[in-house]
Amino acid sequence: MSADEKLPGKCLACNRRQAIKLGAMGAAGLAMGATFTGCGGEPSGLEQDVVLSLADYPALGEVGGIANVPSSASGFEFEIWVIRQGEEDYLALSSECNHASCEVDLDGSDGFECPCHGSKFDLDGTKTKGPATADLRAFDTQLDGETLTLKA
Repeated sequence: MSADEKLPGKCLACNRRQAIKLGAMGAAGLAMGATFTGCGGEPSGLEQDVVLSLADYPALGEVGGIANVPSSASGFEFEIWVIRQGEEDYLALSSECNHASCEVDLDGSDGFECPCHGSKFDLDGTKTKGPATADLRAFDTQLDGETLTLKA
């Protein structure tokens, strides 16, 4: 099992990578007398711009297309969903559910669902059902020919 996979059969708020990171941060915090936010805290942002070649994501070739950008391609901790909303209009959403930091999955063609606790989101990232308390995080995008940049 890779460090990015969630443990099967358990409803965990964190994947293994997050648990290890939080454990190390917690130990450092105890040593320094600080406190840290655990899983489900403030969502993280992109550390740098992510540049995508649209040729690598054929689903984005037409309006309404949806593509999943894996964390290995973006450097972001979570997968990113990219939706082509218009001829030159793209929406990029973090797959991180703000309830317990689980990754949302595409639920048919009309939205996203969190497999951990059932939160639901529209294709524009708007929360439609809890326990999540906020919409999915959106990233600014910039189109330049056949290159789409997700802004940090």
